[in-house]
Amino acid sequence: MGTRQINPGLSQERVGWNVREALYVLLGISLLQTALYYIGFVSLDSLDKFVGWSLLDALMYSGGIYLFVKLKKHGGWADLGLNSKRLMRSILIGMGAGIVIAVTVTLAGDLMVKLLGRSPEPQPVQVVAEQAAGWWRVGVFLFAGSLVAPVKEELVFRGFLYPALRDRVGVTWGILLTTLFFALVHGDLLRFAPLLMGGAALNLLFVRTRSLYAAIAAHGVWNGIMALLVFWR
Repeated sequence: MGTRQINPGLSQERVGWNVREALYVLLGISLLQTALYYIGFVSLDSLDKFVGWSLLDALMYSGGIYLFVKLKKHGGWADLGLNSKRLMRSILIGMGAGIVIAVTVTLAGDLMVKLLGRSPEPQPVQVVAEQAAGWWRVGVFLFAGSLVAPVKEELVFRGFLYPALRDRVGVTWGILLTTLFFALVHGDLLRFAPLLMGGAALNLLFVRTRSLYAAIAAHGVWNGIMALLVFWR
């Protein structure tokens, strides 16, 4: 059976999986990663280990999702929003949107610090980033944070989870619930509001462009700017 060409954004054509199945797949991958962590296979205490884990993390999620869609639902990458139609246009739009998102989220984060009167604790990824000495290691970190991580997260949230939620509760609630889940899994209450803003923007971009490439590009630029700010400061 050939791959069905599904528009996972505004299209009313249903995807081949539901919310329960999507959550089961994501939970299964997460439990496997948790097991790897507790048996000592995973460690994030150095830049090299962080980059290695980022690659493995992306491979596990993208591979697990693709195998589920391919083997169980007879679909493919196009069903997840990765189609080549207007590819460069989608990437350029995404890059421009990423700059806007990064600026907006940074300003929102600074406002939260002023309102709350205290700064959030450094995230583990920020601590690792500060270990990067030299342009080569900075480049490796940027590769992991600005390409590998966005591909994985956009595939999970916008490409896989959102279409299932959209089919269940509609476009508006699908966007809201996906955005909420995106912010919650980052586990940072002080950055929760800015993450909500960024996640909502990525979801709207995906719906508008009907291409996961645009969301990946925007997320990559956003992460890249945030990483450069860490080095700059």
